[in-house]
Amino acid sequence: MKGGRAVMFLATWYIAEVMREEPLGGPEASFTEAMRQHATYWEQSERTSFRDLLAFRACFPGEEDPRRIVGELHKRVELQQQVKAEKGSVARATAAIGLVAVAT
Repeated sequence: MKGGRAVMFLATWYIAEVMREEPLGGPEASFTEAMRQHATYWEQSERTSFRDLLAFRACFPGEEDPRRIVGELHKRVELQQQVKAEKGSVARATAAIGLVAVAT
C-alpha cells in the first residue's frame, strides 16, 4: 500500500508541475510552501500531502522529497520531445528531397 501511495505522490507532484508550467514552490519558496501548493492543486488537505510524503520517504530511502526525481522526469521528457522533433525534421527533409527528386 505504501508503495502505491509513494508512486502516486511522485506522479501527482510531476503532473501538478506540468500543469502549472513551473516547479511547485518555485525556486525561492520553502519545501513547506511546495507541499501547500501540492495540496491546493489536488484539493486535498495538507495533512494528506504530508502523509503521502511519509510514504514516499519510506519507499525511497535517501530521498527527502520528490523534487530530484521529478526534475529527472522533466529532463527525460524534454529529451524525448527533442528526439521526436529531430526525427520529424529528418522525415520532412527526406520527404522534401524525395519531392525534389520526383520533380526533376
